[in-house]
Amino acid sequence: MIKNGEDSNTDTARKRQKYFSNPDKVLPFVEDRVKRLMYLKKLLDDLEEVEISGDEQFEDIVNPVKFQKEFHKRAYEFYSIIDDLEKKGFVVQDLDCGEIDVPVVKDGKEFFVTWIFGDDSEREAI
Repeated sequence: MIKNGEDSNTDTARKRQKYFSNPDKVLPFVEDRVKRLMYLKKLLDDLEEVEISGDEQFEDIVNPVKFQKEFHKRAYEFYSIIDDLEKKGFVVQDLDCGEIDVPVVKDGKEFFVTWIFGDDSEREAI
């Protein structure tokens, strides 16, 4: 059933959206995860730039299977953290600067506040 141009999944997601009346208490949780996400993003970006060749001379040093296994392990961790944040209602906007939307309820009104990693003025505003 479509309402106002939106599908029922969107409608259901809104009903399940979590809002925080005291988001300052959840920011340490978010901050830890965003810090890890930013690290993993940089690591994965750097690893994507690495080119592995099959030079037998360096076979013991560079093992393509180990490299791929490590890359996918880190990618899985990266997306698991994003999934965890989204399940809790946060919206990951931009990991280059650590921008996250925090769902807030204040005076009965539901809205999102943009929080940027390392910006304490945002924390005080919430």
